[in-house]
Amino acid sequence: MGCCTRYRLPIEEKESYRRLETMERADSEDFGETQAVYLSDREGDIYDYFERASTKGRMVICRRVHNRKVAADNGAETIQEFLNNQEVAGRYSVNVPKDYHTGREMRVAEMEVRFGTARILCSQGKSKTSTPMLKLQLVSAREINAPEGVKLLNWQLVTNLAVPDYEAARTCLAWYSRRWLIEMFHYTLKSAARLRSCRRIRRIA
Repeated sequence: MGCCTRYRLPIEEKESYRRLETMERADSEDFGETQAVYLSDREGDIYDYFERASTKGRMVICRRVHNRKVAADNGAETIQEFLNNQEVAGRYSVNVPKDYHTGREMRVAEMEVRFGTARILCSQGKSKTSTPMLKLQLVSAREINAPEGVKLLNWQLVTNLAVPDYEAARTCLAWYSRRWLIEMFHYTLKSAARLRSCRRIRRIA
């Protein structure tokens, strides 16, 4: 499927629609006093996802892939420009686990944090019923002083959680880093437990 064709598809026909479906299914759940936060990789970086979350009062943290246009007080026109213009709020260390799937070795990464509030603009060509602008928080953690030849960690997160200070930004980053555990669990199911093979056998039977 071509790039331009994919962008013209209605949201219901895109793979990323699974994110919205998950949110809809969770609406029937009672979390009590526990705050539910949806963690999403770059597949979840769709305007409809952020809009739906804001409308329904759902909290999301999503790693961005699209360099969306913004309206910001610091004069930036895109998410990347906005984060580049933010002052460094602090630094911290994160334990990077070994990844047998990608060959990544275990190490300790030093991260530089920036964050701020921006108004994300709706893309041109979207439905006229879409909210033209969403006020969201942007959080960036970029690895510094990495060993030579190592792919730098560079997380840029979009969230509707309140991020008033450095500690709140750190919390968002810490929650997002939990995805490593989820990915390791999925990899174990698919490889060691041969989950895909089991599914194929069940279908053949």
